[in-house]
Amino acid sequence: MRSINQTFIATDNSLKTIINKVAIDDDDVHIKHNVAFGNLKENVSKQIAAVKPSVIVLGKSKSKTMSFLGDKLTAFILKEFDGTIMISSEDKTLAANDKLDIGFIDTIDLENNRIKEQLVAFSKKPIKLLQTSATSDSLNSKISNIEKVVLTQKSNIIASVNNYVSNSSLQLLFLNRNKNKTLEINSKISSIAKNLNCSLLITNKI
Repeated sequence: MRSINQTFIATDNSLKTIINKVAIDDDDVHIKHNVAFGNLKENVSKQIAAVKPSVIVLGKSKSKTMSFLGDKLTAFILKEFDGTIMISSEDKTLAANDKLDIGFIDTIDLENNRIKEQLVAFSKKPIKLLQTSATSDSLNSKISNIEKVVLTQKSNIIASVNNYVSNSSLQLLFLNRNKNKTLEINSKISSIAKNLNCSLLITNKI
């Protein structure tokens, strides 16, 4: 119990330090935090039900053990939560005041997702469109400047996506959970996120 209490206090203080730094940088940002010990999935499920968030943000750990747990947690949250999920990258960070280099896979759909619309509005142009086939039905009338990229590794689309992102300046990639049948996003999203060299925004279910 003493060890748990010590860990609880250390974790709580660490979160407070991070939150205070953000508050100093931006007085308009108000962040509440909570620390819990116990069954990970059970606690996450209770928190989602209590808070009803519009967005869940996850990080990626460099630890192999935590990476395994993180993969399981990502899959669990995808199943448990119907809203927007952001998986952030430490390699290509996102800054609030900088225009983002963003991309989509197969389809550019801005309907029913205000966060995605706002990010696209303040992004660098052209918007990258990663196509799993040359005939992907993808264009959206709201975006006029689009650069199409046809992925070449048809036998391994995940590797093809990761390879393109690693060799580009892309900072944020959008994935649609429902409409993207080619990638079978629901079953492969954890694999994509694990090695992806940029942040990932997974759209809400519609």
